[in-house]
Amino acid sequence: AEGNNTFTQAEPDPESDGYVAVQQFTDGQVALHWFTADGQFQSWGGKVDANIYRDQEAALNMDINGDGTITPAERYVEEQGEL
Repeated sequence: AEGNNTFTQAEPDPESDGYVAVQQFTDGQVALHWFTADGQFQSWGGKVDANIYRDQEAALNMDINGDGTITPAERYVEEQGEL
């Protein structure tokens, strides 16, 4: 019994013909769930801190951590003054 938790968003899974959905828990943690195209549950990623999935936001087209932005898939790190 997790209390009030809900699925907040769902998008097509870029790696299959199914869907991935975000379950938001009242403590701020999330779990990703994967479903087939006809809605049958396949698997889930476990309940974790939402920032764990930050680098997957662009691939899934979802704001998983709720910060209002979808984190870009690629990050460029400046090293010795160059990009």
